[in-house]
Amino acid sequence: MKIVYKDIPPKLEEYLKIRKEVNFVKLEQRIAKNGLENSAYIVSAYDGERLVGLARLISDGGYVNFISDVIVHPKYQLKGIGKNLVEMILEHLQKNLIEGEKIAVYLMSAKNKEAFYKGFGFEAHPNAKKGSGMSLWLEG
Repeated sequence: MKIVYKDIPPKLEEYLKIRKEVNFVKLEQRIAKNGLENSAYIVSAYDGERLVGLARLISDGGYVNFISDVIVHPKYQLKGIGKNLVEMILEHLQKNLIEGEKIAVYLMSAKNKEAFYKGFGFEAHPNAKKGSGMSLWLEG
């Protein structure tokens, strides 16, 4: 297994397929396409021609940054791929900072995956300083 990381978005079909393989919420093609096209940065992991992982960064270009869709195909989990994807996004953010600048990086952890993100320095919410991370799905 030779995993190659690319800082390019996957093809729409690959993205929808891997989301299905990890039981993420099903997205309509238009919504998924817009999400990929409007991401600030995407890292994709390939085993040959097969997409086996990805992570997206959504950003306002200022201080608000959100890591989304940290996805690793089940057969490739626990091999360091997810860790590499998150590290690459954090490195991308870090290299664009000027000394003295601060930005916030947010994410929503899947249930029982909080320990993975704590390894990068993320704090679980709620805690003594911050409220709960929250989300809402709207449907048309």
